[in-house]
Amino acid sequence: MEILSIICLGILGTIVVLAGIGYCILYSRGHRNIYHPLYSYHVVW
Repeated sequence: MEILSIICLGILGTIVVLAGIGYCILYSRGHRNIYHPLYSYHVVW
């Protein structure tokens, strides 16, 4: 059970990270805010 929970957490973490990076890229492209996409990402959330 511990191995499965670790795998599930790893998959969820990877999805969250990829979604965050993809959102930052799309947001910076759409709003021409390439210089600081991470800041915009934190502001939105």
